[in-house]
Order: sequence, then structure tokens, then C-alpha cells
Amino acid sequence: MNNLIIDIGNTSIKYAVFEDGRCVWHCSANKNSLTEFQEACSFDINYVALSSVSTTGDELHKALQDMPYPVLNISTKTKLPFKIADYIPDTLGADRIAAVAGAHQQYPHQDVLVIDLGTCITYELLTKEGIYACGNISPGLQMRLTSMHEHTTLLPEYTYDGEWPDILGTNTRNAMIGGVVWGIKGEMEGYIRTFKKDKPDMKVIITGGNSKSFAEKLDADVLQDSMLVEKGLNYILEYNYKQ
Repeated sequence: MNNLIIDIGNTSIKYAVFEDGRCVWHCSANKNSLTEFQEACSFDINYVALSSVSTTGDELHKALQDMPYPVLNISTKTKLPFKIADYIPDTLGADRIAAVAGAHQQYPHQDVLVIDLGTCITYELLTKEGIYACGNISPGLQMRLTSMHEHTTLLPEYTYDGEWPDILGTNTRNAMIGGVVWGIKGEMEGYIRTFKKDKPDMKVIITGGNSKSFAEKLDADVLQDSMLVEKGLNYILEYNYKQ
């Protein structure tokens, strides 16, 4: 069973190809490019899973309509390997559903907190009973830096280069980046600490663009998995189509 996984995010499109549950190819692409999509289609594809949180990517959507394979568009209406609590609205994003699915595949009978460091930072709680219970959305790293620039007169806009900053900066750039990065670290540790009071055996998985550097610095035991969303999408696809 060869599956093409497509994750249309706010800033880019991620592709992955899974063969019998194993990722054999993946890449990230600009939303206006179909080159990577065409490369993915060179594999012997059987099924496609699509997660989209963006209204862009029209060319890709048109190309998908012409594909000879079944395309599973992920939503709360999709048959899922876990249960979504009844009070959760149907607007729950496909990327968040996929991240929870990836956590459920790895820890099907444990409480899991999933933290996704994307354009926004999301926090998702999956219970040991296999129920998605609740979640939060927080501004992402670059969004915080951009917001300080846009809502002040003199602060410049900076981009985080991945290098871990000192806790206190000695110039404007270091102060802004340090404030954001250390603030996110404290925020994440606060969530982990709070949930572990009631769920001491809870697992924590972090994913997303800067998850590796944060995993190394957090004062908490976490699993870092950059492919969690893609794995979750493949898990949902196999749950729906695997014989």
C-alpha cells in the first residue's frame, strides 16, 4: 500500500510517500510550485491523504481532481482511529487532527500532550481512553517577532535563525529573539507541568519547524518527531483503506 501524504500549511506544502507504513520520500515545497507534487506522483501511488489549513494551493487542488487515486480529505467527518469529544466543534483543523492521530499511533493507551510548533503553536490533549479532549492555539515564533515589529514604531522585524539565544539580550535583535524563544520555552514547560499534576505518566510529543532545538532545551522529558503530522495522516489513511 503506497500512500501520498499532502499537508498544505500556512507557509508551505509538505509531501511524503509511505510504502507499507514506512516513509520513503518527503519534502517541503513552495505553495506555487507543482514540481514536488509531480515528483511524488512518480511513485506507484494507491491512495492520497490531504490536510489543508489554507485557502491557497489552487493549482494543487486542481491537479488532485484529475488523479486516478482516491483522495481522503481529512476533517472531523473522517473516520478516525480515535474519538473526538462531543463538545469539540467541527472546525477543528485537519493538521491538528493529524498530529493527534500520530500520537495515538505511537501511544494508543496513554495520555499524550502534543505540541506543534508551526505558524501557530498548538497544544492537544489525547487521553489514554483514545479521546481527543481539548487543545489551545498560541502565536508561533515568527508571528510573535512580526507582531512586535508591526505594533511598535521602532522595533525592526527579525527572523529566527535556529541558534538558541542567551536568556537576556545585549542588543535589540537578541532581546527580541531571546524574549520570544525563552517565552515559548516557559509557556511549553508550563503546559507540561500543569497537565502532569493530574496525569503524571503523560507522554509529551513535540513537532514542527523548530521542535528539535526546543526539545534539547526543555526542562521536561519529551519525544521530538518532525514527521508526526505526516505519520498521522498516513495512519488515518490506512485506517480507512487498508484491507
